[in-house]
Amino acid sequence: RNHAGEIYSMLLSDKSAVSPLPQAYITALVRLVCSELLDPLRESTTTYMEKTFRSALNACHGTIIAVVKTRAVPSYLSDGVVLQAPLDIAAAVARHLSETMDTSAEHALNATTALLKGMISSDGITVFNKKGCLVAYNCFVSSRDKVAGKFVIGGARARAYEALRPRVGKTL
Repeated sequence: RNHAGEIYSMLLSDKSAVSPLPQAYITALVRLVCSELLDPLRESTTTYMEKTFRSALNACHGTIIAVVKTRAVPSYLSDGVVLQAPLDIAAAVARHLSETMDTSAEHALNATTALLKGMISSDGITVFNKKGCLVAYNCFVSSRDKVAGKFVIGGARARAYEALRPRVGKTL
């Protein structure tokens, strides 16, 4: 960020920068995470989560976020921390919006924000459903050595991405 408040991103890589920066995809991701919420809660939760995701992703060293289509976490993502009770971000936003004089809802929302940021920053895959809930984090998948007959090049995130890619549109 420069003196005028403008943000510049510099990617130190030998790959050409032909695709948008990762930040460009946050709005679409958050809309998907909130897609099964009803208005007006959907709008408020989307705004809150977009701000929180931007902050979390700016602070972490990289992450993979998956959005599941079902209520249950798929078995291939169960090697991690599957929450018994999902972290219901939408409910925390709703409580905050309904409380006018009591600060406990604001404190609860701040605590939810801290948890959310910490879980996104942890190693592994962070898993959300479409109702504004974080359902699992620190999840790992078995990676494939080859995709279409070619060895997967890269680190753990690249291999995890390649392992998840065939599931997009099915369970993710």
